This record gives sequence, C-alpha cells and structure tokens, in this order.
Amino acid sequence: MMAKAMDKKEQDKLEKYGKLVCQFANAKKTDDILISFFNNLQSAFNFSKNFTKKALKQFPTKKIITDSLTDRENELLEILWKRNNILKSCNAELSHIYCHVDKYDPIKETFTIIARIYFEGIPDKNQDYFEDTHLILKKETEEFIRYKIESYYDNYLDKDIFTDKSKEVLEALVAICHNIEEIRQGATNRFAEIEKLAETYQDIYCLHNYAKENQENIKSILLKIIKSKNAYEAKAFKTILDGYNKIKTEYIVNKKHELVLKEPFIEENFFKDLQVAKTNISEAQLLFNNPINYCLVEYLKNPKYSGKEKISICQDCECFFCKSKLNRYQRYCPICSKKNHTPKDIQAKRTKTSRAAKKKREVTEKRKELYEEKYKQLIKEKFSEKEAQQFAKQYVIEQMP
Repeated sequence: MMAKAMDKKEQDKLEKYGKLVCQFANAKKTDDILISFFNNLQSAFNFSKNFTKKALKQFPTKKIITDSLTDRENELLEILWKRNNILKSCNAELSHIYCHVDKYDPIKETFTIIARIYFEGIPDKNQDYFEDTHLILKKETEEFIRYKIESYYDNYLDKDIFTDKSKEVLEALVAICHNIEEIRQGATNRFAEIEKLAETYQDIYCLHNYAKENQENIKSILLKIIKSKNAYEAKAFKTILDGYNKIKTEYIVNKKHELVLKEPFIEENFFKDLQVAKTNISEAQLLFNNPINYCLVEYLKNPKYSGKEKISICQDCECFFCKSKLNRYQRYCPICSKKNHTPKDIQAKRTKTSRAAKKKREVTEKRKELYEEKYKQLIKEKFSEKEAQQFAKQYVIEQMP
C-alpha cells in the first residue's frame, strides 16, 4: 500500500532503475550485457531513441567483430586476446627492470626482450636511454632477467624481485603461444588478418571482460541483499555506495522557474565519455560503474518503494527480478510465472487421469453411434421399438465388449 502513495512518475523511474540492474546481472553473454545496459540506460534517463545504436558503434558486440569468422577462427581470436592480456601482465611484472617482452616465438622457443639501457647506468626518467633487443632462449630467460635485476638492484638482492608471479605469467605466455601455433597450423590461413583484429579490438575485449567482472560483482551484491539483513555492511556494497556518493549532482532552474535536480547522466556527456573510454580502460570501467551504482542505490534508498524487499531471485530460471508488488508469494520472474510450476509427479498423475477420461468419453461416443445406427436399421426392417432396442444393445456389446 505504501508504494501506491508514491508519485507515479517516481515509481516508474525506480522500476526502470531496478530493471537496469537486474538485466545487467542476468545477461548470459557479454554482448547481452552491453545491449541490455545501453537499452536500459536510454529508457531510465530518457536518452534519444538511437542512443543504443550509436553506443554500440563505439563499443561493439563481439558478434559484430566475429561474424565473418569460422568457429575455429573465433576460438583463435579469443586466445589471441588472452595472449595479449598475458603479455601485458608479463610486462607489468618486468617493468621494474626496464625490460619488456615483445613476443615469444613458439617455433624457435625464444623470447624477444627489449631492454632499456641508460647512458649513465642508473635508471632515471629524466635521463637519455636507448633500447637493446635480445633474443633469449626460453631456458635462459630466468638467468637473463636475474642478470638485469643484479645490474639495476645491487643493494636489493636479498629481496627476490623475480617472483613466483613473474615466473607464472612467463610460463602462461609460453603455453598460450604454443596453443596458438597449433591452431594456426591446423585451422586457418587467415592468421595475420585475425591477429590484426585482435590488436585492433583489444580494448573492446578488455571492456567485455570488465563488463563480465562487474556483472559477477553485482550478482554477488544482489544475492547478499536477498539473503542477508546486513547486506549494506558488506564491503562490496560499501564500494557501490562510495561510487554513488562521488557522482556529481546539482540543482538547476527549469523553464518553469522551478528548482529541480539535474539528471546525473546526460546523453551528450555520455558520448564524450565514450570517446575517452575507447583509449582509457579505467574510464571505460566508469561507464558501467557510475550508472549501476546510481541506479542500485536510488532503487534501494526509498523506504516507501520497499526496493530492497522487492528484489528476488526466480526459483525456476534463477534470474534476478523486481517484484511488481511486495508479495512474498511471488516466487517466479514475469517470464517463468507464465509456465506450469506444478510438481512433475502431480503433473503426470493429472495427465494420466485426463487421458483416461478422454478415452472413456471417446468409447461412450462410439457406443452411442453404433447403437443409434443399428437401432435405425432394425426399425427400417419392421422390428418393434422394444425389439430394436434389445437387439441394438446386444449388437453394441458384441462389437465393443
């Protein structure tokens, strides 16, 4: 009853906020995450009708990128993206010795490592340097890196800078490069083209990965909200709340000379952010974080709407949904509520009974038809009504015992 006391416009807005968060959590693939996110963003904040189309041009689905590829080539593209990410992690691990791995050759089993050499010997960002390229056999790589560590960190040899993590990412790079070579030799003659695709859309791949990570985080938070009274105390939710509190809000004077709260997300500004995000993955992350943080907290914070109590998980498909009313008996999402949820043993019993009744009706109808047909025949043959009835009954019994 309390929700009915709310302004209808405000209630509709909160429903759209809840829908944005739940559909983001429910999406099966990262393509679905992007499409549902942009569609719901358009609806929740009154963006133009072509907003989703324009947004997907800047941040395309994987399907758009991979439509022309075979299944095996799509597999190769995914692995190339993973290799590039591993290579990035590898170079982050080696950055302290001013080296980076350019590539690994699985046929020759050699790393191409580019080392930065400073003219004065001591690393300093203000000094001039040149880059020296080394081809290092896999088995000699650890020795080479330790040599570089010694040349830069004489005073820190008691601390093993070449960590287990460094070894792990180098081994992962070797493994995935050998995997790529096996696929390249046996599956496609378009390797150079696909490698170019992987390079061109690497940032998009990272964005899709981040969308998936963000989705898992939101799902975890929604589960806590459903199952725990202390969900707001969880660290993950506090991160959401911190993000919400950083979103800039301001009041403006509208055309009616009223003081109103300005919408937190403006379409024009959003596309400016999209342009920045294409080259800056941390900015791309905010594209998801800010609207989701805002929508989730806004949905939950109004006590009249009872948003926290309305969030539920479908007992059939296990998707999150927002109850239309505060009804503890609403156990299924709108799609699954149209299905038959009667237990299978009861369904089977009902089906058996129904089929038996149908068969009985068919037998009765057939007996009736035989009786009437025989009765009319006997009357035509000048039998009395009583005789015709007796003989017709006997005939039916003989035909359908």
